[in-house]
Parts: sequence; C-alpha cells; structure tokens
Amino acid sequence: MTDILAETVLTIAQAAREEPGAKGAAHASRYRLVRWATRGVRVGGVVVRLEAVRSGGNWVTSREALARFRAATTAAASGPVTPARTPAERRRESEAAERALIAAGW
Repeated sequence: MTDILAETVLTIAQAAREEPGAKGAAHASRYRLVRWATRGVRVGGVVVRLEAVRSGGNWVTSREALARFRAATTAAASGPVTPARTPAERRRESEAAERALIAAGW
C-alpha cells in the first residue's frame, strides 16, 4: 500500500467535497467514502477499495489515492477487451468442433 501520509493528505470530509454527489447532491457524503475504504466497491466482479488510514481517530486519504481509486474503478468497469473473431476463425472453429463430435460418435 502506498504511504498516504506522504501524499497530499485529505480528511474524508475534504475528500468527499471533491467527489460528485449522487442524485443531484453537491458532493459525496463522507460515509460513502468510508464505505469505499472499508468495504470497497464491486465493479465488474472486482472489489476496489479507496486507500485510507486511521490517523488520530479520523479517516484520512489523499488526493492521489482518490485519483488511483477513480482509475481502478474505471478500468474494472471497462473490463478486458476481447477482439471479435473473424468469419474465417468462426468457420474453422465450427469445423473443428464438428470433427470432434463425429470422432466422439455423435
């Protein structure tokens, strides 16, 4: 884990003011950011957590950790890009599957 205290430190309340809010709210709630840090966000089957630490009884994160969190959730939501098979590839695979079925007695 990155040393958050060596970065641009923000309290959770400060960090929440930098995040857009849900349903027309001006900014995210601090409780949402604590959930992101403790439970994480499930995106595309992957759990992504906001890097945060307890310091003096308060949760703190960093501006850089928020940027990494945004990048990780965006990447997880995008998922891996698989190239589409060409018609020739589909035909070859179909013919190979047909030969395998015939060889198996189907």
